[in-house]
Amino acid sequence: YQIWFNRIDVVPNVKYLVETNLTATEYLTANPFPDGRYKVWTRAYVTGTNPQAPLIASSFSNGVVFEVGGRPVFNSVDETTDTTPLLTWSQVTGAVRYEVFLAAATSPSTAIVRLDDLTVPQYQVTTPLAAGAYIAWTRSISATGERSPWSLTSDGRFTVNSASRPVVNPIPPGSDSTPTISWSPAAGADHYDVYISTAANTGTALIRDQNVAGTSFTSSVALPAGNFRVWVRAISADSTPGPWSVGVSFTIVSNDVESFEVETVTMMASLGALAAPMDSAEVTVSLIPARIVDGAAGQVADRETSVAGVQDVSGVAEVIQVEVSPAVAEGSDEADGIMANWDDAIWAEESAKKTVVADPGAALPDVSAKTQRKDAFGWLAGLAIIPPALRRRKTEE
Repeated sequence: YQIWFNRIDVVPNVKYLVETNLTATEYLTANPFPDGRYKVWTRAYVTGTNPQAPLIASSFSNGVVFEVGGRPVFNSVDETTDTTPLLTWSQVTGAVRYEVFLAAATSPSTAIVRLDDLTVPQYQVTTPLAAGAYIAWTRSISATGERSPWSLTSDGRFTVNSASRPVVNPIPPGSDSTPTISWSPAAGADHYDVYISTAANTGTALIRDQNVAGTSFTSSVALPAGNFRVWVRAISADSTPGPWSVGVSFTIVSNDVESFEVETVTMMASLGALAAPMDSAEVTVSLIPARIVDGAAGQVADRETSVAGVQDVSGVAEVIQVEVSPAVAEGSDEADGIMANWDDAIWAEESAKKTVVADPGAALPDVSAKTQRKDAFGWLAGLAIIPPALRRRKTEE
């Protein structure tokens, strides 16, 4: 086996210790680790069917985080409307009591609460906290009086709000220029503040109502077609605002139907006619293109085809359907930043990516009916722009 330790309470994280050729499924470090936070992985090495070949490494295990020195870890409070929240943290082996330090985030060196006689890994705030941001730290104390490092600042941050954060419900796209916006009730809310802007300029409110009584809002101001975003926050009875909701996007579409004028184009009847003599000097094919209805992808209406002087034009006078809604693909790949320096891990990731090399001698792949229709449309459009004089010369030749 191989075991790998990184120290992760420093920036950037650093490789601390790697041991290979371990034959047991446990490992006792030879030297004490300094106080800090670490992450450990392990992997196996196995032999293949060829005893002369190198050993084959397995994938690394999931990483496990641990603390050296007894540093406790705060359980996240994040946001709360409780002015006397219960603060809890992980228990430390060998600790007989704990010390806690609580301060406002704006004055982190000034303690609101500081106690060092807590025998359990928790503290119930007794004096109500004002709305605002706070940081709590804790550390363990052994029977001989040794103190561990303080817990991490990032773990102990939390916010007390007069009202909780509302959640805005999704808003489906539509042509209603005064859409109704609704949200979940927020604890501690007396009324709500609604903010609507365009998606392109969120810093300027198109609509702002700071005294909405219920959990829905319908504007009396009509919005134009376009993309918008909305936020909502609760206001407590003492006029203290809570946190803004997550912004929700919505779209208003136009009711207008875009139309296209009918055009008549002149073209050769078929590919065969381009190479063969023709009885008449010119063959005319009149095509009525599709009219596309706005907002309806692939819907075609009022199509006609008139043919003059052509015996067989099957497959030529074709009406092509056009998709008006692009498809959006989402996806992302994440790499483990800690493992980024491991050459073998990088090699495994890179070698797993397939590289497509074009083969000039390979047969062309099959194409879908949709692609064939696009190809047909491109051929027809190309013929449509050939001047009549050029076609007459080709006929004479």
